[in-house]
Amino acid sequence: MAFQAFENRPGKLEAEFETAVQNDPAMGTMFQAFRQYFPTDYAALKAEMVAQHRAGATPASLNMLGFNRMAVFRKAHIRELALAPSAELQAFRKSQAALINGLAAESPTLCAQYTFATIKPGTTPSPKVQKLLADIGAAQFRAIAAGQKTPAKREIDTLSRADSEALVAQMKRAGLSDRQLAAFLDGSGARALSETDQCRTGVILTQALDGLPADQAERVLAFMTAHS
Repeated sequence: MAFQAFENRPGKLEAEFETAVQNDPAMGTMFQAFRQYFPTDYAALKAEMVAQHRAGATPASLNMLGFNRMAVFRKAHIRELALAPSAELQAFRKSQAALINGLAAESPTLCAQYTFATIKPGTTPSPKVQKLLADIGAAQFRAIAAGQKTPAKREIDTLSRADSEALVAQMKRAGLSDRQLAAFLDGSGARALSETDQCRTGVILTQALDGLPADQAERVLAFMTAHS
């Protein structure tokens, strides 16, 4: 991560932070988008991380701090993400599908974590997966900003029976078993399914969304996002 370089650089730490995170080959695009769309929040993160570094924080603890602050930011703006206009929500969905497929190819464990919760802090994915994480982070920031500026007129608190049935039909068509589907629908997947089955559920969910009409896929994704 960028903070390995950040730790060892002398001089003005604020400038070094900018150099480290904005030019990081894996995660730079995410931090660039964060600074572009949410400059005040970015500045607060930078100030906190610089202060922690001056207090002797290790690269690992700085990475953890960044991870936790990003998670808090997403949770605080989850409804705005769900209300992003069609173009930004579709871009978020495509980056999400790319991440799920990338995780499935590399690590069923990470894929399972992402499908039913989130990737646990302290994990070190490959540079390829780090880039996919940065891409979805950037897409997420763009979508949240767009959802704040021009929120879509869509229902995100409930999902219609027609949309729910269409999703289930697509997931069955893609090969999800009744047991896997039941665990997905009742929220017990993280406990009831193996990591392999959890990952398979995530992959099939992305395929199912791809198989729905675009407006229906948006409604389903928006509802799931708002309740994630």
